[in-house]
Amino acid sequence: MEINWIGPLFPDRTDIAGFTARLLPSLARKADINLVSENPKPAKLPKALSGVRVFSLDRLHWKTLNHADFSVFNIGNNYDFHARTYECIEKHSGTVILHDHCLHQFFDAWIWHHTPEPLITHRDWVLQCHGPEAAEMVDLIHCDQTSLFSLAESQPLNDPVLRRAKSVICHSPVVEEDASIRFGLPTRLLNLPYPAPYTREVIKQRKDLRRNRNTLELMAFGYLGNDSRCVSHVIEAISRIPERHRIRLTLAGWIQPGYLRLLKDLVRHHRLESCVRIAGFMSDRRLDHLIMNADLILNLRKPTLGEASGSLLRAWSCATATVVSDAGWYAGLPDRTCIKIPPGHETDHLEALLAGFLTDSEMLSSIGWDGFEHLLTHHNCESYVDGLVEHLQTYGRSLQPLHNLFARRIGRIAAEHSSGNSNMDTRWINHMENNLDSFLDLPSMRPQERTVSNPSTSHRVPLDPISHI
Repeated sequence: MEINWIGPLFPDRTDIAGFTARLLPSLARKADINLVSENPKPAKLPKALSGVRVFSLDRLHWKTLNHADFSVFNIGNNYDFHARTYECIEKHSGTVILHDHCLHQFFDAWIWHHTPEPLITHRDWVLQCHGPEAAEMVDLIHCDQTSLFSLAESQPLNDPVLRRAKSVICHSPVVEEDASIRFGLPTRLLNLPYPAPYTREVIKQRKDLRRNRNTLELMAFGYLGNDSRCVSHVIEAISRIPERHRIRLTLAGWIQPGYLRLLKDLVRHHRLESCVRIAGFMSDRRLDHLIMNADLILNLRKPTLGEASGSLLRAWSCATATVVSDAGWYAGLPDRTCIKIPPGHETDHLEALLAGFLTDSEMLSSIGWDGFEHLLTHHNCESYVDGLVEHLQTYGRSLQPLHNLFARRIGRIAAEHSSGNSNMDTRWINHMENNLDSFLDLPSMRPQERTVSNPSTSHRVPLDPISHI
């Protein structure tokens, strides 16, 4: 069995690249894997995975892509890491692993990069996917009267991807319901995998070193591009606590420059320079060390858009307690594995929570270890790969034998024609060459052009994945 695995790979700074790295050893034991990366210089694999082939999308030949039994596309909400993968989906269908339910930010960036009139095109796409009321919200967004998140909560704009998918793998019941009911796609819900890199003994030894300290160590990490992680609420809550000098907050990961300036201004305003440390992006080993050293990980979402959280699994792997928003995927987690606070009034809830833990933090250790046990039981890579392979064998197989039959036949006809041994009409050969992809789901053999209506009348660009169906 041969699988094309398409999406971000290290050194891309996204946890979806980490997802592939964590899953790959188990996956390679089940199938022959072709890793296909958007990055022109993906990281080299360890010797234990020497049988895995690695390609860049820039240098990938369509013959290689079409030869495999299955193609799996990893799609998330960041344009920088998924633009080329989406281009590939437009030409070569397969099974989609939808890491983010909502793709508004991805397609907002896609439209700005690929269309001459992005404001009009964004509205048209939302209109086609979600109707006139959602399209009116786009007008309000571009007038700064509401935010993109207000639209994203109810209208995920994932239609262009799901309309091209043969089947879907997801990690959240929200995505499962959307893909199976709204699109009628074969959908498999699997728990996001995360192997525990440390034994109980190693974690316990490291945590014993922090005993008897007089501070409450907090941490938020990941892709901190905006305030959807509620970091500003955390800082406001700390500023209200009389004993705030005993609190330490570390922020690790990539922070969008404009948002970073906002956070620094907020810290200065509340005179919390001694309490808040902005550590930035760091190695996995350093990050794990800080997570183990923390008393509490802050993993809030406002809003939560149905996604599962690799950050939470990482905190569980270090047996560190985590506070989450009681909504979306997080709401379904066992109460013993994390601390849940209701959406809305986050600052008030956090203030009460942190003030209480300054007095008594014993329960945090128990929550952290319960999360660790839950991770071992429900989020292991072998179970994920077994479910993935079973799903692919049932629903993900392409029409490859038929593809190959037609490709060989057209190739033979073209060869006979070019050698002068065929009376076949050239127009028929050109017609088959141009239209083979439309009914066999093969990538077009000719370069595709985006059709834009007459600029003198309108710059509207049709939503390709819908208009071609």
